[in-house]
Amino acid sequence: MLYLRVHFTVLIVALLCLGTKAQSVKIGIVDIYGNRSIPSGTIRQTAGVTDGDSVSQQSLAARKIERSLEKIPGVKLAQTAVICCDNNERYVLFVGIAETDSSVFTFRKSPTLKIKLPDAYTNAYEHFERRMNEAMLSGQATDDWSNGYSLIKYPPARRVQEKYLRWANADFDGLRKVLRSSAYDNQRAAAVQIIAYNDDKSKVVPELIYAIRDENDEVRNNAAKALSAITYYMTLNPGKIRLPFQPFVRMINSVVWSDRSKGLAMLVQLSESRNEELFRQLKATSMPSLKEMALWKSESHARPAFIILARMAGWADEKIRAVTTGQNFADEVKKFVDTIE
Repeated sequence: MLYLRVHFTVLIVALLCLGTKAQSVKIGIVDIYGNRSIPSGTIRQTAGVTDGDSVSQQSLAARKIERSLEKIPGVKLAQTAVICCDNNERYVLFVGIAETDSSVFTFRKSPTLKIKLPDAYTNAYEHFERRMNEAMLSGQATDDWSNGYSLIKYPPARRVQEKYLRWANADFDGLRKVLRSSAYDNQRAAAVQIIAYNDDKSKVVPELIYAIRDENDEVRNNAAKALSAITYYMTLNPGKIRLPFQPFVRMINSVVWSDRSKGLAMLVQLSESRNEELFRQLKATSMPSLKEMALWKSESHARPAFIILARMAGWADEKIRAVTTGQNFADEVKKFVDTIE
């Protein structure tokens, strides 16, 4: 069995690193996605950043690259993401383009009800985020997903998760109300992280799928992490629970890199079963996105898309593994992608 478990800590680590660096970051790779008719060369030239350049944190925070790209005729929306790291410990700059006729992955507008979780819940959520940062920096972020939720190796973080287990089962309805109705982003983010620890997966999955379309990225990220753990649980317990494919198929067409990354993380797990309905949906709506992501120069980020495409093409696990672990990964993937109609 070939099983690629994808963690969601890369973006957090990148942000931690950016927060501790000086005034600029070194870009090792620039990868572009979403452009269908506008040449990548035009985008690179307008962005003014190429492999090996340094980019100031000030310009990234001010969206200077995005504003320049959005002046290109035919560009509806541009997004960038700076992610750690390439093989030389330099950052990867992802540039997402939504052209005028692109179908943009849309989010649900934030609700308006001014309700909050109990203080104990929000305090624990904030405490957990600090403990997770410590776990990642100390190399203790490994977690166990076998129960359908994360139990982290790092004891201070795990103790918070054990509280989540109690609250998710005792206060499911209260958590659900905040997740769906609270006007406060941090409250919805905490609610979705905690509710994922309810023992009844059939109750949890609809709430997490709902949160995937939240306007706030932290809410979406927490929902995707929780769904990834449930997907892993599904591989250990076939037939006990089903997940809809469509939300994740839509996510990999997003102009936002983090949505694409989370969608790929889910689909690389769901495609393990070689489900024909999933493949049909992907062929109908997402082949251009999969192909461009498989060709990213950042090989660690390209692998999930390649694995999905190879499974769709009927490749055996052994053949896929040989390519993903080989020294000529980029060349082999290009040859393969060129054969896909």
